[in-house]
Amino acid sequence: MKLEKKKIYYLIFGLILIIAVLSRVLLINKIPGDISPDEAFAGYNAFSILKYGGRDSFGYKFPMYLTAWGSGMNVLESYLSIPFIALFGNHNYSIRIIMVICSILSLVCVYGIVKELSGDIKLSLFSFFICSIMPWHIMMSRWGLESDLAPSFLIFSLYFFVKGLKNEKFFMISSLLYGLTIYAYAVTWPALFIIVLLQIVYAIVCKKIKLTRYAVISIFILIIMSLPAFLFLMVNYGLIGEIHLPFMSIPKLVAFRNNEIGLSNIPGNILNMLEIVNLGDGMSQNTPEGVGLFYYFSVPFIIIGMVPVIKKAVSSIKSKEISLEAIILIQFIGAVVIGILVDVNVTKINIIFMPLSLILSYGIYKICEMIEKKNIIIVPVLLYMFLFVNFERIYFLEYQSNCFKYNYCQDASKALLYVKNQILKNEDYKDCKINITADISYPIVLYYMEENLDKYLETVEYTNYPDEYLQVESFDNILMNVNYNETVEDENVYIVNNEMCNGSVLIDSLKDNNYENYDFGIYGVYYKKRN
Repeated sequence: MKLEKKKIYYLIFGLILIIAVLSRVLLINKIPGDISPDEAFAGYNAFSILKYGGRDSFGYKFPMYLTAWGSGMNVLESYLSIPFIALFGNHNYSIRIIMVICSILSLVCVYGIVKELSGDIKLSLFSFFICSIMPWHIMMSRWGLESDLAPSFLIFSLYFFVKGLKNEKFFMISSLLYGLTIYAYAVTWPALFIIVLLQIVYAIVCKKIKLTRYAVISIFILIIMSLPAFLFLMVNYGLIGEIHLPFMSIPKLVAFRNNEIGLSNIPGNILNMLEIVNLGDGMSQNTPEGVGLFYYFSVPFIIIGMVPVIKKAVSSIKSKEISLEAIILIQFIGAVVIGILVDVNVTKINIIFMPLSLILSYGIYKICEMIEKKNIIIVPVLLYMFLFVNFERIYFLEYQSNCFKYNYCQDASKALLYVKNQILKNEDYKDCKINITADISYPIVLYYMEENLDKYLETVEYTNYPDEYLQVESFDNILMNVNYNETVEDENVYIVNNEMCNGSVLIDSLKDNNYENYDFGIYGVYYKKRN
């Protein structure tokens, strides 16, 4: 490759990387919204593990799966977020930083995978570009839903697997990362097993894996990393008791969601998966209205791209050669298994979107090759840049004023932090109760109030125990349900939803009793000054 061309490719790579970084980092503390309940629970568990000797919100020491909500949460994000919470404190961006970092690194790994397997730097750059501007990836990257680490860790694992095809030492890193992926999202376990198995078989057929010490060590690492997950299933199916070790706990959940995966509704699940890929799931935090996960008109190109991918994959398997197309197809097959077995939404099928994005970029690239006109690839690049700019406009302007306002409890942190830092630090309010509107989910309160774990465990009262999604009535000095139809009979602190309480009996009573009022957007704080 000529030096001048190499410089141009480096420049293009740098420009794409800048676009990827800026679209995921800008205003991350404000958009999307404040914080979601799932983000807050992952954050509080990271905080409690950091501050209370490795214990999570249910008191388990160094759990391999969180009992949060009662039916559990994936643990990897909480552990990875501990350094950022230690550095920056309990803010929304503290729990989002790891998602941003992983998503950007996964895009760089996409470039590396395509370049390593195809040897085509133009295809590598185009794939990097397309994946970087996809709405599904940008939206996933900007909030800390713990399940959304799975697509990134699958790409990390695949990158080192591909590197291992030339240098088997990298298989050990790949095995470690596949092991960590287990703790990113439990729903993906069947897909993960299929992907790893197919890749190993494929590599053996192509004589890229031999029985060496590195292969044995890699298998051993994967087995060791998988063992806690296997024991977790045994514990929660009632085959063995909970496991408590100095360095790890394997909990029995309050409710075990073992009915999520099954064979009872395969036709319905397939139709649902196809609809989600085409239109999204209708959840505004997952699917941008009027844009689509891939931009709506991309779906035909995905279908077109699927044909040469399958054709080339079959051909390379027959000729016992490693190909980009076969590797992409394996990722796609693993993801489709989840769509067949599970009634999915965008989150539950999140590992399908990266292979689909690669198939999309592959399809467009091959069409441009068939046209045989110099620099024709610029046409789809410009078209997708236009779509990307329009999506960014919608995301940063329109979504902020509606979707994020409610799904991410906009302004909740301001009200909670005011109570924590301005009111409760005053000794005169040491014995007061805090009544909080029910639309602020209790994990958000735990996270921003930095609730003492021991007090929480001693005092927490649930409204629906045992249930898959536990709701809290009270803990410590906090009551999680403001009754807007009652008058004030105490001198407690109230956090209310200004839109819900307007003209209510409670607000009239607070005003009649000379309560101080501080508004923080959607939420207001009422308290009576004590001299």
